[in-house]
Amino acid sequence: MIALLISLGLGWATARDTKVEDVKTTVFVTDIHCESCSTKIMNNVPALGKGIKDVVVSVADKTVAVTYYTSKNSDEKIVKGLRSLHVEATPVAQCKPCCIVPPVTPEQAQKMNAGPQTDCCKDN
Repeated sequence: MIALLISLGLGWATARDTKVEDVKTTVFVTDIHCESCSTKIMNNVPALGKGIKDVVVSVADKTVAVTYYTSKNSDEKIVKGLRSLHVEATPVAQCKPCCIVPPVTPEQAQKMNAGPQTDCCKDN
């Protein structure tokens, strides 16, 4: 009986760890310019695709941070979803869900896209 409980507990812990690895946050630099743009994105989150866990829009920084399940979505699909809302977007940074996303200017975005993706947690 004890062995059964232990094996069930280990199986649950393994499944939980897999889900954490399945979550990704990507910051997109966008062409949004007002609160109406922000509202349009927030009111149409399903347009970004399946598996969206969280969306944070910053009009001041012109960024949209999207946390999603990688098994159900991708950066490319989210860019297409934003484009369907008439928002141009470029992915610039990949962060763990625990991170605070730093502001990113369009110039910084170009530099970041020239090389490997940046893990913002290293900076915090």
